[in-house]
Amino acid sequence: MDRLETATLTDGGENHVFINCEKGFLYGRLNKVPDSPGLVILVGDTHGLGASDRQLGLALRQAGLSVFELNLLTKVETHYHDIHHNVPFLAKRLGLFLDSVKAQMEEGVLPYQPYGIYAANDVSPVAIRAAATHAKC
Repeated sequence: MDRLETATLTDGGENHVFINCEKGFLYGRLNKVPDSPGLVILVGDTHGLGASDRQLGLALRQAGLSVFELNLLTKVETHYHDIHHNVPFLAKRLGLFLDSVKAQMEEGVLPYQPYGIYAANDVSPVAIRAAATHAKC
């Protein structure tokens, strides 16, 4: 997987993003806030973020930040034993996604702005490893 191919569907202000990868599609949801000073990428390893992650996303949007919710595993992969603990695999996938965000900012698809990563539980080491290779996080 050298690059990510994406398709976006807009529904009432939300952009549902489907990212093609080797085992199907990753799912993401982008909520752009007008004149946002930054973008927060909420990272999960299941097909659908948990309730607390969704509440955090809402609070961040209410604070004026754009939020991108991203699942690092496809629906099929969520059934693989211990894939949630494969930090190198998930960090590479997150790194490719971050490269895609940067490219979209350079192309004007996304506004150029600082961005950060939020991850909890098993995904925390993935976010740290990916952020270490992307200085603009």
